[in-house]
Amino acid sequence: MPVPLFLWDENDTPFQQEPDWDQVFALDISKQLHEYEVEYHVLQEEISTAHVDSEELKCVNQQNQELSEHLKIATRNIESLEITRATQLATINRQEAQIRSLELTVAVMGDFIGDLMDRPDIDIPGDVRRIVSCLIAEEKRRNTLKKSTIPLSTVSCELSASTKEAMGLLYTSGLHRAATKEEVRG
Repeated sequence: MPVPLFLWDENDTPFQQEPDWDQVFALDISKQLHEYEVEYHVLQEEISTAHVDSEELKCVNQQNQELSEHLKIATRNIESLEITRATQLATINRQEAQIRSLELTVAVMGDFIGDLMDRPDIDIPGDVRRIVSCLIAEEKRRNTLKKSTIPLSTVSCELSASTKEAMGLLYTSGLHRAATKEEVRG
């Protein structure tokens, strides 16, 4: 005789149901257990794969962060180099202007000394005469090539100390003379 089994329905009311003991004892759950085991192993693999993927993601993120730092450093270096380049270009432009001014000064001095060389009462040292002849030759070459400046590097004249001193005096008197001409014009 079957043993009654009490169960509760949705309203929490007990009711009896007689179990089918033959079915309970004949139930084969090995197939379900095998399915659960397979599913368990699949989940374990997914978890381990996710862990490996997580490690790879951390590694990639770290590499990305390092590359980002390298990019920031490179960007700062480029900005610094651009600032340095702009400063150097400004310096070059300023120095080129100074060179043009000095070349003009040398040309004016050469003309002044050339005028003095034509006067018989003034004795011009040989080094100064040689420098003036170099300047005249360079000016002729420049006029031939139609250049606007005299490259000082092409003038290869050496000066003695006394000649440099004499040129300094001539330059000073030339400036005085130029100032006097300006005063007369004004």
